[in-house]
Amino acid sequence: MSYKSRSLQGDSSGEIITQSFYVNNVKQPGDTIYTSKLVGFQEVSSDGHPVHLLGRTGRDIGGPFYSAKAEMTGNPARILTRSPGYISYSHDGPLYAWTYTKTLGKADLVPPVSQATLDAWGTTGIARADPTRPLSGMGQFFGELHELPRVPDIQNWKAITKNFLRGNASKRRIAKKGASDYLNYQFGWAPFVKDITDFARTTMHLTREAQRYARNSGRHVRRHNRVYSSTTTSVENLGSWYGDPAVPFNCVEAPGKLLKTTTYTVDVWFSGAFTYYLPVPDSQVNEWRYYEAQAQHLYGARPTPEVLWQLAPWSWAVDWVTNAGDVIHNLQSFALDGTILHYGYVMATQTRTQTWSGSGLRLKDGQVIATAQTQSAVTKQRAVATPYGFGLDWGSFTPRQLSIIAALGISRG
Repeated sequence: MSYKSRSLQGDSSGEIITQSFYVNNVKQPGDTIYTSKLVGFQEVSSDGHPVHLLGRTGRDIGGPFYSAKAEMTGNPARILTRSPGYISYSHDGPLYAWTYTKTLGKADLVPPVSQATLDAWGTTGIARADPTRPLSGMGQFFGELHELPRVPDIQNWKAITKNFLRGNASKRRIAKKGASDYLNYQFGWAPFVKDITDFARTTMHLTREAQRYARNSGRHVRRHNRVYSSTTTSVENLGSWYGDPAVPFNCVEAPGKLLKTTTYTVDVWFSGAFTYYLPVPDSQVNEWRYYEAQAQHLYGARPTPEVLWQLAPWSWAVDWVTNAGDVIHNLQSFALDGTILHYGYVMATQTRTQTWSGSGLRLKDGQVIATAQTQSAVTKQRAVATPYGFGLDWGSFTPRQLSIIAALGISRG
């Protein structure tokens, strides 16, 4: 990919701040002059894509992309003040919360996530968007029937609470019982009720869903979903505040305080177009295969590798910290169900916003100053899937897989 970088001129650059010195109301020579200068920075890596063809062609025109930008917004307070007395000082011009001059560079950008992380997010996006994904999980449901969830002991909680209030029950026993009932709900009743609800909903709309699944066979099925989203915020007290450039000490009645608020947001989404093929029921055997494929999509009744993974007693713990379940689903979908991607992209946007808020700066002429300044950094990335998923090497595809890619006309050469 080609790489470019450039500086971005801030909106508040070039403003003049003057601090002067007076003796007996006579201005002395040698003013202190400050010139604000806020410069942002951006870097971009891209193959160059024919964006003019957007909406004019069905061909996949995208590719990998990376853009990172950091900018500083001034938003200064505008003040004119002068201290009283035979010897006095003045400040005339903007007053910034954190800095009046800053040239941002590569160190101020949000670092990009690794290719491995993008591929993992993309794998999860494919698994969630897969149009062949079962609408209900009867295979897993029947596999877990021998372990029906325990009925919560709700009636006894009233007596337990009374005993606790009277001092007749230990906190440890109550906490242990509460934790047991909570886990029984999370890993027992909640999935149990969801499986029954999904089964009922699928059965109610059986004809509609079966017709839709058959109608979309062989077509481009476009899907879009949010893969991951998070926001964290922290606040730091930086102590006394005099502005920047600092107001002359003789002009200040009492310093203010400076707070730094940092907000970090990650937003990841997937977009792709799938193709799958249902068997054509032109013979007795193909008719059986057709109905078997429909049953798998509607009820997930086939004993697939994904179902066996879900039935493993420790799989939930692995899926808690990895996307192993999504990897297994995709391998099954591409290998067993004949799914293929015409195009697939995972896109990630990281945003870090740092705001310095100065307040409570009291000047001797009675003014109380408050202002804020923001530095924002945004990094955007896009990774491209192969027809069989993310993180794969085209050279590892089998002749059969390559022949399907060629027949569908989605080879990238």
